[in-house]
This record gives sequence, C-alpha cells and structure tokens, in this order.
Amino acid sequence: MTSFLTWIMSVLIMFPVLAMFIIFICSFRFKSINRKQSLFLAIDFGTIFLILSVYFILKSIWNIHFTFIMMLLLILFVLSAMMFYFVKKEFHLKKTLKSFWRLTFLLFFVLWIGMGAIGVLMNIFKQFT
Repeated sequence: MTSFLTWIMSVLIMFPVLAMFIIFICSFRFKSINRKQSLFLAIDFGTIFLILSVYFILKSIWNIHFTFIMMLLLILFVLSAMMFYFVKKEFHLKKTLKSFWRLTFLLFFVLWIGMGAIGVLMNIFKQFT
C-alpha cells in the first residue's frame, strides 16, 4: 500500500498538470461548484505540485537545493506585496497572499515547462556526444 501511494504521489509531482486536472474533475463533480471555482481550486492545489516538480527537475539537472526555491518564493512574496501596496496604497494580507499564490503558479508553470524542455534537450545532446 505504501509503495502504491508513493507511486501515485511521484506521478502527480512529475506531472502536476495531471494533478490539477484530477482536482478539477473531482471538485466539479463531487463538490457541486461551478467551473470557475473548480479551476481556481485546482490551480491553488496544483501550485504545490508545480513547486515540488520544479524542485526535483532543478535537483536532477543542476543539483540545486530547496533553499533556492525558498529564496525565490520569498522574493516573489516581497515583490507581490510591494506591487499590491503601490497599486492599492494599503496592505491587505489576504489579498496579498492570494496575488502571491497566483504569481507563484504562473512563475512555476513557466519554469516547469522551461526546465522540462531543457532537461529533454540536455539528455538528447548527451546521447549524441
């Protein structure tokens, strides 16, 4: 049973879009909420899988530790807080965290696609040299 759960988690971490799709389908079918709320719920939970996926891809390609990811998240939070403060002229923690989490999703989705492509290209070049 433990190896099955480990296998499921490893598949969901390596393919976070699959995790987001499963969360979307489950929340839309079983929670009876509309598609927009299901999509945002899938994006919110899928961001965790994206962060872990980018970490493991970076670890396998360039042996980068988790502190790099944490520093990136901290810088992103500070930038989103500053952006929110300059636009709204006041600081709301809940709205700032929401914008930070959405920016995190966008950044890590782009990183996931980019790092996946770089990993494939590096392995292709390694095969031919």
